[in-house]
Amino acid sequence: MKKIISLITKCIALSLLFVLTSCQSSGKTEFSVYDVDGKPVEQNSDESDTKTTNSETKTSNNSNQTKNRFVLFNFAKNKFVETDTFELFTTTSFGNLKKHTANITLDPRNQTAGFGSSYMAAYYAVLLTQETRELLAKAVDSYLLDFEGKKLDRKATKSFKQYGVGKGHIEWGTVRSMLSNGGDTPVNFGYKFKKSSPYFTISIYPIKSSRVSESERVPDESLPLNYYFTKAQAQNLVSLLREEILKPEFDNYVDESSSSILDWISPDSKNAKDSGKKTDSGDEY
Repeated sequence: MKKIISLITKCIALSLLFVLTSCQSSGKTEFSVYDVDGKPVEQNSDESDTKTTNSETKTSNNSNQTKNRFVLFNFAKNKFVETDTFELFTTTSFGNLKKHTANITLDPRNQTAGFGSSYMAAYYAVLLTQETRELLAKAVDSYLLDFEGKKLDRKATKSFKQYGVGKGHIEWGTVRSMLSNGGDTPVNFGYKFKKSSPYFTISIYPIKSSRVSESERVPDESLPLNYYFTKAQAQNLVSLLREEILKPEFDNYVDESSSSILDWISPDSKNAKDSGKKTDSGDEY
């Protein structure tokens, strides 16, 4: 009886030794997963390697997607140059005036310049040719003369184009860094009264985008745009669009297609320039 028990014990010991030796030599099995009781569960290393490879592939794909999003986010930064900020008014859906900080915006590729600002739930950039910028300067001068001479008519129906119509280009999108729609458009210079105060105006009719947007959230037709300026704001805009200011920007432009996303996040950090006059309300007339 004792011999039988001794024999069984030796067999069990040899079996355990064989199993342990096989695990160490093959490297095929490892205890890396644990069950609910805290006991190790065998896991095939080939499956583990496959999961690791899949995980690395997903990480790589996610990295590429993130990189692509950064490129899209940086889209407008590569196209436009912003040199300064100033203030203007737009209208709300209820017809009230709302003040915005706008950005002087340049497209050096075609020598156009103007401004960009939020407009209701979107962002619009209005770009003017050199000829139209010269027309803008003359329009503001004419407006100031009519203002001082009390020649502004409250009941005029076509005063929004009183001082001429120029050539321009607008771009728009849900945010300033992704202006996915755009097209050429006439730009009207004139004036309008709001309550008891007149304002110099830049007005643009709605246009269809010349580009097809991939985003369903971006309308392919622009809003009717009406920008309002006090005398000081209009003079400030003309001053910031002077040719002696724009020419160095055009001449020194370098395509920064590889610029960092961080360059675009805080473009409003520049201080807005104004004439020192209060512009929260209209001009007394």
